[in-house]
Amino acid sequence: MLFVLLPLTVFLTGIIGAFFAKVALNPVDRIIKDIHQITAQNLKKRTSIPDTNDEISRLADTFNDMLARLEYAFFSQRKFIEDLAHELKTPLAILKGEIEVALKKIRSKEEYENILKSSIEEINRISSIVENLLIFARFENDTVMLETKTLDITILLKSVVDDIKILAMQKNIKMSIKEQEKIVISGDADKLKRLFLNILDNAIKYNPQGGKVNISITKKNDSVHIRVSDTGIGIPEKDICHIFDRFYQVDKSGHQSGFGLGLSIARSIAEAHKGKIEAESTLNHGTTFIISFPLEIC
Repeated sequence: MLFVLLPLTVFLTGIIGAFFAKVALNPVDRIIKDIHQITAQNLKKRTSIPDTNDEISRLADTFNDMLARLEYAFFSQRKFIEDLAHELKTPLAILKGEIEVALKKIRSKEEYENILKSSIEEINRISSIVENLLIFARFENDTVMLETKTLDITILLKSVVDDIKILAMQKNIKMSIKEQEKIVISGDADKLKRLFLNILDNAIKYNPQGGKVNISITKKNDSVHIRVSDTGIGIPEKDICHIFDRFYQVDKSGHQSGFGLGLSIARSIAEAHKGKIEAESTLNHGTTFIISFPLEIC
């Protein structure tokens, strides 16, 4: 009976085991089929999540989260290429047009000088776009080396105001700094100056004649908060969440100069210093940028 029942038991156990294994692995088969159907062209597709509430359902959920991140990354790359092409198209078209006009006939020395000056302006515009993109890419890839040292944030901001006040004087804009006691942080002076220059440049650019820009520095708990408020045109509510995106410009008419990279770079610099930057705005009443840093920055 042993020689008869043992093989029969092993055989039946194998069949039953294979059946239950197939039932248990059915969700895995469905997930594999879904994965094979996902390509770079249909990253919106997601795998089906079984109602088993076990490791397989958690695996499918995790895979869907990864797909969502990949979809965002692919979308960002496509949008970046489109935005870059759009930004470079105008200066390149102007350059081409001016050169073509210059070649149509012999022109005077003054005309050639004007064409060359205009061409240099467009080349400088392209160079500025490329330089800002390089800086932005380095921050995104964490390849920027910060030369950190102890800084008095008030002295740093006063030097930035001194550098940019000539732009404010052209529009008769009054700039003021309200400070507390000496506040010392650790950071890269050059990068932080670029951050505040970008913020103050926006505050002046979108301010009317005779406007104001107020800067306040306060220490709260373990962080320092710098508020830059202007009396400018403000930012529409629908745009406020996008102003830190690459190439995003609130003014779609092109009346304002710029490429929509200044605030993106400012945010990257703040994050590289383990800080953050936020914006509050009321349309036609002004905008406030709040930049905060921990008091001890590694």
